[in-house]
Amino acid sequence: MKKIAIFGLIIGTTLSILSGCKKGADDPFLSLRSRDKRITGDWVLAIEDVTTKRTVTTTVTDSNGDQASKNVSVSTEISSYSGSSKTVKMTDQTTTTVGSTTTTTTTTMEERYSLSVSETLGKDHIISNSWVETLTYYKACDTCTAITDKEELAQLVAQNPWDFENRNESSENAGTWTWADARKNKIFIMGDFIWGDILQLKDKELVLQGNFITKNTDSSFDSFDESTSVTITDLNVAGQQTWTKE
Repeated sequence: MKKIAIFGLIIGTTLSILSGCKKGADDPFLSLRSRDKRITGDWVLAIEDVTTKRTVTTTVTDSNGDQASKNVSVSTEISSYSGSSKTVKMTDQTTTTVGSTTTTTTTTMEERYSLSVSETLGKDHIISNSWVETLTYYKACDTCTAITDKEELAQLVAQNPWDFENRNESSENAGTWTWADARKNKIFIMGDFIWGDILQLKDKELVLQGNFITKNTDSSFDSFDESTSVTITDLNVAGQQTWTKE
């Protein structure tokens, strides 16, 4: 009986140590490799879904304190990436109320990119990475003609560099990576492109949970006979990001 009890104690202790490696919500129950060993290596972005929303409310009040007009503009951007293709769909909806009359207009836009993102998290905590993104498709509205010609797209980007996400960069020393909670669970990773809460960390797969950021900005100004107030609400919801190890 004593031998059985000792054997059971050993097994229980071993399972406790191994299961202690499980930190993320979807981490494997057992792992013989530490989180530091699993997180280091050459990672490639495989899947990403991001939704960004901004609401701007502008209210104009006349000298009697009555609402003269109200304008609510909601901009939504949905970005999805899988494999080597990224699609960005943008919708702008504006609702304007003047007196008892309300009008709503909606515009849409779509962009597509070829995308390749990689990041190496070194054992020495040094980061090297690469991000190559090229516009391959642009449609300014639902009824507009899509642009797919490479020369036309290149000219469009050159003329409007701040309106498109084109980038081609790489760095052999992009800084250092660390755990935000290094002494505890090692769930929040802070790299360069790899940044966020870890849902799952396997030897060959890393799943990050997106961040939810809400920001409100209020401002107001007065003219001779009316007052204007502006409220801006930014909501950034990044879904899940999946990286695979080469």
